[in-house]
Amino acid sequence: MSTLRTIEHEIDILKEQRDRAKARQLQAIRGSFISCTRCQRRSRLSIWTFVQKMWYTSPEGCTGGDHWNRSETKLCYIICPKCQAEEYIYTHPQRKKIIRLVDDHNFSKDQLFKKVIERA
Repeated sequence: MSTLRTIEHEIDILKEQRDRAKARQLQAIRGSFISCTRCQRRSRLSIWTFVQKMWYTSPEGCTGGDHWNRSETKLCYIICPKCQAEEYIYTHPQRKKIIRLVDDHNFSKDQLFKKVIERA
């Protein structure tokens, strides 16, 4: 095997290892427990619903505005899968944990939560 072919093979192996590690990381994040402040029950992140707050920027001038913006995670809500309570992340006792799980990794909210709702 040529040197180049050997290196390409090593790269392919590393990519497969990275993909498996990312899949395990995603499962670990989705399996993290979050407590509901209303019913006091703990549920895995993967069965909560995430409510993405949005706001509209009106058109201005010839090219500005006319688009929707997403709020930061801390200004959004999550819905408990057990009692359907909607909880504001900013005031949730596990706020730092939730924000870290959602924002500190390269996974979309659709990958992390059971459902994502966009709301103005």
